[in-house]
Amino acid sequence: MKIFIDFDDVIFNTKKFKKDLLEKVFIKNGATKEDFSRTYHCFFVINKKNGKYYDPKKQIKALKKLENVEGEKLEKDFYRFIKDLKRYVFKDVLAFLEKITEHEVFLISYGDPEFQKMKVKGSDVSDFFKKIILGKFNKIDFINNIIDKSRISSKEQTILIDDLPKNLKKKGKFKARIKTFHLRRSEGRYGDLDCEDVDFEVKNLKEAEKIINSLSW
Repeated sequence: MKIFIDFDDVIFNTKKFKKDLLEKVFIKNGATKEDFSRTYHCFFVINKKNGKYYDPKKQIKALKKLENVEGEKLEKDFYRFIKDLKRYVFKDVLAFLEKITEHEVFLISYGDPEFQKMKVKGSDVSDFFKKIILGKFNKIDFINNIIDKSRISSKEQTILIDDLPKNLKKKGKFKARIKTFHLRRSEGRYGDLDCEDVDFEVKNLKEAEKIINSLSW
């Protein structure tokens, strides 16, 4: 069995991470919420228009130009903060990953590869995954492509666990080969979104593990 797991809001408490990053790094070094919001959205829009991603380094560079911001300290504190992020890994994650080691497990995440790499490394979960896949892509299409190119046996099922409904929409000839899990954590950012095209809906990874163990393929 191949299991693909999303990172943000599934493994990693992104909501709390962003709140702490704002308060303990940016605001602590003189940036206001308005400064943060303006520079964040500025570079988010510019990068998206050019087919790129949000880049925290560009945001920090812009904030360093403001008189009220301690620029050098902000940059140092950012890299110090992101170095150890184990506290943002949800409590049920390690137990889940340790119990599914018999399967091939992949981390699949959408976003700026460099920023995501820093978050994954700081979370200290890399060793549990056969491969870490980061970038800008449609997850279902990406997994379908892997199934197609790898010539995986039709008897082997594939699982995708994600919190965002749009990432779980199945299509094409491999629709029956992928079982989708919509993870609706109470701590997540998208828990209020319903997902119609999904095989299973769970509140945490413990529930997902029970379902995975009960499936016979």
